[in-house]
Amino acid sequence: MSRLIIHIGAPKTGTTAIQSHLYRNQDALRNQSVNYTVTQRNHIAHNILPRVIRKGSGPAYFEDLVNEIQQSPADSHIISSEMLFNPEIARRMCQLAADHLPQDILKNTKIICYLRRHDQFLESLYKQFVKRGKIPADPPEFLEQQLSKLSYQRVLSTYGDVFGQDNVVIRPFDRAKLEGGDVVQDFFSCLGLPKSGSDPAAESGEINPTLSAEISEQIGYMALHAGFNPRELIRAVIALGDQNAFRKNDVFDGDDQRRIAAHFAEDEAALCAWTGSTATQFFDHDDLDCKVTPPISLLEQHNRWARASEIVAKAVCICLKRSDA
Repeated sequence: MSRLIIHIGAPKTGTTAIQSHLYRNQDALRNQSVNYTVTQRNHIAHNILPRVIRKGSGPAYFEDLVNEIQQSPADSHIISSEMLFNPEIARRMCQLAADHLPQDILKNTKIICYLRRHDQFLESLYKQFVKRGKIPADPPEFLEQQLSKLSYQRVLSTYGDVFGQDNVVIRPFDRAKLEGGDVVQDFFSCLGLPKSGSDPAAESGEINPTLSAEISEQIGYMALHAGFNPRELIRAVIALGDQNAFRKNDVFDGDDQRRIAAHFAEDEAALCAWTGSTATQFFDHDDLDCKVTPPISLLEQHNRWARASEIVAKAVCICLKRSDA
């Protein structure tokens, strides 16, 4: 009996590494009776699927998907898009699945989701939004808005209500807790399969490195006020390879992180209950228990912004040269 695997992210949890591996190793996967579905897949991921759903073409998508599954000799069929973690897209996706998937497939569908600690996820979300010019460079304001919006439990329950809670697998995105310290290996372990094939891009380093807050904010400014394509700027910055462009844990200080953890304590306890654990903390909080973050000096702030400005200026030159070529 065919089974459907829907990998829903969440964002910044090694999703690109998983998708890149699935895309680059399709032949090896077919030998394991695994089909990385081509229906509404654009390059490495199914990220056009949310647009299809929003436009009202969801029924046609599921008809094509069912045809692909039924015509394939594979036992497992995979869909992957971090955009399926969006609460509204999740609601529509689940309703469409309930209405259009045959019962034998619906009952044999597994949802796989990796989650970052709430403060780490909010940092990633801030950088994602700000570097695309969607929000102003204002972390405190962003935090106040998101505290009332973010709920892992709400998204997971949406999938659980349709596919069954036992079929929703949630994993903490913590390399110390991942199988072999590798999210791709861990993903295949969730499928009950060994990791197959290789991915030179992943083996050579982080596929989707985290840009610093300053770089993210400056790229967003250039996108919003100077008309630059943020994707092109991001690719140019990464290609420069300047390590000053990459930094984590630089949006919220220790006090903010502890405040976020306290705010989402109930959400985290619900995750534990979901997995059958009697613990109250789904994520590791050891670093927060004793974390005291000294304020960044004005000199260091100046230096970070100066380095970021130099890097973004170089990236702008690269983009301009490409456009002139």
